[in-house]
Amino acid sequence: MLDHLILNTKKWFEISDSDTSIVANGKTWSPHPATVTVRQGGVIGGANGSAISIGRSTFRCVGTANNYYAITGTANRNGQWEDLPDTFPIYLSCVSASDVESVNWGG
Repeated sequence: MLDHLILNTKKWFEISDSDTSIVANGKTWSPHPATVTVRQGGVIGGANGSAISIGRSTFRCVGTANNYYAITGTANRNGQWEDLPDTFPIYLSCVSASDVESVNWGG
């Protein structure tokens, strides 16, 4: 009974499976996938305006905005960048949806 009373004091927002975004408390919220796979030769960009072409890599997605995914994880080297190691960390970057090969909405 106590849990029912506590849950009834919270605000709840219904989210349908077909929703691409919801408005709650005056803000628009959009979902983001668990991971995205960037295609071979896909370009990822940094906050400082830099960009680099990478090999096919799967990243954890931490957000979306305007057809871009915010990503973090480990990138595979594209063959043209001989001075980079085979894999290298990406702490936070973005990738255009057009460079994403696949999207994983699961856990």
